Amino acid sequence: MRISAAWRLCVVPVLSEGVWHIPANLPERGQAYDTERGGAVSIELSCHLSIDQQKRALGATWLDQQLVTPAPDVGALGFGGEVRTALQVRKEFLVESGFAQKHNEQIIAPRDLLAQLRQHDIDNTGRELQAETGLLYRPAQPGQRISGTYRRSVQLASGRFALLDDEIGFSLVPWRPIVERALGKAVSAVVRGDVVSWQLGRDLSIGVG
Repeated sequence: MRISAAWRLCVVPVLSEGVWHIPANLPERGQAYDTERGGAVSIELSCHLSIDQQKRALGATWLDQQLVTPAPDVGALGFGGEVRTALQVRKEFLVESGFAQKHNEQIIAPRDLLAQLRQHDIDNTGRELQAETGLLYRPAQPGQRISGTYRRSVQLASGRFALLDDEIGFSLVPWRPIVERALGKAVSAVVRGDVVSWQLGRDLSIGVG
């Protein structure tokens, strides 16, 4: 939904000439507006962190995705200019943190950069939660079935993860909206790369990417 349309509907109130107040739930309200008009809209949040916060985040961010697989040219002005500047800062930070190397003024990142950053983020959070809860943090291994009670979701720089615990230890598994129906219940999951296969209860099995 365009800002002009949102303004006409008073979804985005005008504070002064050329200045709008953007409500936090604008995507939901915009989707509701387009749905009422008969349109089918899918809105995906790529990263909950601002561009500035992503510059030095120890996790796999939207900026890192642009380094690995650049999106179409975002331009040099406005948001595009902000992204270009942030990417340069991000590259230097990755070198400082040991996730990339600098050779002849060229910054070289490994092919599995996103996976390394994501795992670093998950492990750091796992250790913090272990100290907080007293439960043993158990990293999810590829192909391993992880079972436990879904207690809550945890927001990381790399995305949202579900915390599953069996009263002795816990693991962090990529979260998906459908998992919320099993909050406080026993579930199991198998992680293979970016694909997670969930089993919610005894009868409902789903596979989501």
